[in-house]
Amino acid sequence: MSVMQILLSVVVIGLFVALLVDIWKVIQLDKVAYLNNDKSRDYSRWTPSDLAIAAYISRFVDKEVRLDNQFQVVVYAVLKRS
Repeated sequence: MSVMQILLSVVVIGLFVALLVDIWKVIQLDKVAYLNNDKSRDYSRWTPSDLAIAAYISRFVDKEVRLDNQFQVVVYAVLKRS
């Protein structure tokens, strides 16, 4: 074997190993991707009207009403973002 063939085989083997390492990293990142906090739509999570509703509830609604389960369900449905 000539020196060029040896160098070519080493380069090919190196590229193959690098490809396998990259594939392994992608697989590992996909396993924990759901743990990342996605803030891509964070700006649309709370509108000014949602903040006004939350401020009104926290300031003016009585404690007995705020702690009522049915009231909390209605408030949650209003403020919920998908």
